[in-house]
Amino acid sequence: MIAGYEVANSTAATPGAGSAAVELRAPTRRLKVRETGLFSQAATAVRFAIGRPAAQGITPTTQSTVQAQDPAEVAGTGITAIAWGTAPTAPATFLRQADFNNVVGSGVIWTWPSDGELIVPITSIISIVYWFITAGPTCDYYFVLSE
Repeated sequence: MIAGYEVANSTAATPGAGSAAVELRAPTRRLKVRETGLFSQAATAVRFAIGRPAAQGITPTTQSTVQAQDPAEVAGTGITAIAWGTAPTAPATFLRQADFNNVVGSGVIWTWPSDGELIVPITSIISIVYWFITAGPTCDYYFVLSE
């Protein structure tokens, strides 16, 4: 049986163009992302993508830890960050990309099959980021994953 974990929160207020909105990190156990979603809180059009930054953020200051779907499981170790001392850099290549129209509640859900999850390795270099290509609104996000 796979131990499942989830985390949800909101991005920082109005991420600027060319900036990380959310970073998913694996400090002690490899993460296998099965699903992620992003939803707009304001009527602002935005172009965004998900990818691996060239450099992970340094000193994340606003974090959320993944929570086990089964409370009897061991505590999750994966974290998301929405603020840093030094933000993650832009991914060289995006894995997936989308646009929101200027409608509150615009959203996207991306899934990966159980034999092809999006992997976040245990490293201080590689993570996953939602990258705002254009300036955007505050958004709600979530990740469903295993460790």
